[in-house]
Amino acid sequence: MSSQTAYYLGKHEWKGGFLNETCYNSNITSIRTFNLTGELISSLVSPDGSSNYTQNDGVTLQANLVDDCGNNRKADSTFILTMSNGASQYSCTADVTGSCTINTNISYPSGWYNISTFANKTYHWNASTLNETVFYLNAYRDVFNESVEPISQYYTYNNWNLSVAATSGDTTPMNITLYLRKPGTSTFKKYTEYTTPNKN
Repeated sequence: MSSQTAYYLGKHEWKGGFLNETCYNSNITSIRTFNLTGELISSLVSPDGSSNYTQNDGVTLQANLVDDCGNNRKADSTFILTMSNGASQYSCTADVTGSCTINTNISYPSGWYNISTFANKTYHWNASTLNETVFYLNAYRDVFNESVEPISQYYTYNNWNLSVAATSGDTTPMNITLYLRKPGTSTFKKYTEYTTPNKN
């Protein structure tokens, strides 16, 4: 019989004493109960510190979870994986493979992220780990909705309006530069540039 079968987790009962002994009076204690509790052990698999991400990326978290007998416990435990930057925390529940994905957006702070794990299972002590500065989340920047007014006019026309909308995932100013090229040529020349004052 294996030790896991003989010493199963959960409620156990025991009693002790003497019965039909020559030199001792028979005396059996009342039944006492105790709970045998196992241990969960978790470890981060990925990200492993070799890759960084950009806002709007999906960040896939994966971790291992075993008990103190070496049994895989990812499928029958509650397994929560969390990425955090300061007070900002984002969590997902791992599937049977120990992985889940958090889809970021530009509201997620750029910077270094820690990853923590938390596991819970009946008749087991909770497991938790903290892995610091695992990856860096870069700010997403984009320009879109380009427009020209008017779209067609003689070259002598004044006050052309060329505009774009800009978005950024942090407060770092963006330099937006306009380049123009004459028809029939291959070289763009810088015409003007603009620096955004703050987050847009």
